[in-house]
Amino acid sequence: MQTLSHSFGFPQPKEEDKAFYEEKAYDALSFLFLPLIITIPISSHNIEITITAYQQAIHFQSQKSINKFFSIPQNLNIHLLIYPKDLKILKSNLEVFSQVINYINNILLEMQEATLRHNQAKLKEKDILEIVATNPLLKRELKEFLDYELQDIKKYRRDIVDSWEHYRAFEAMF
Repeated sequence: MQTLSHSFGFPQPKEEDKAFYEEKAYDALSFLFLPLIITIPISSHNIEITITAYQQAIHFQSQKSINKFFSIPQNLNIHLLIYPKDLKILKSNLEVFSQVINYINNILLEMQEATLRHNQAKLKEKDILEIVATNPLLKRELKEFLDYELQDIKKYRRDIVDSWEHYRAFEAMF
């Protein structure tokens, strides 16, 4: 991004935003419709806790991370955020705070299970190769497409094409 920002004249990314730029654009959390805002009524005040993907946290700069209070599964790359004044109110009512922690920990477990189900359902390269192998028309069309699109790289940098494990497996079908 630094090279692009220099080349095209837009501001260089900040170090604290590094995780945003390194994160894959599509992952299991993208289907969970984050951010999720949980509203907790305490007395005459509504406290909001935001559950968001790590890379979206930069949009909630006025809120403070409360990850340390929760059991966040390792495969969930998320932030739990709250306004500082709301955290103060929540901490002053320990019984409600304890219930909120339990409630959100249950949500996190459900998110973890949904993420695992999603990851198990994803097609892998091997699955795609099997589909292509069983469909002669698809195999031929894909071969023609790849031969055309890769002709220059095959001509000038065959070593790159040779390093593609799944492409080699596809080529072996012929």
